[in-house]
Amino acid sequence: MIRIGLEKGLTHKQTIKISQEIDELMNLWINTKRQT
Repeated sequence: MIRIGLEKGLTHKQTIKISQEIDELMNLWINTKRQT
């Protein structure tokens, strides 16, 4: 995940922030799937 960000020229902090946002979205998606 971090490697992808660095390849795109993002700073380390930006990459971490994006990774955290993706993790949150994945968790929301998994929780939604469980409810149905």
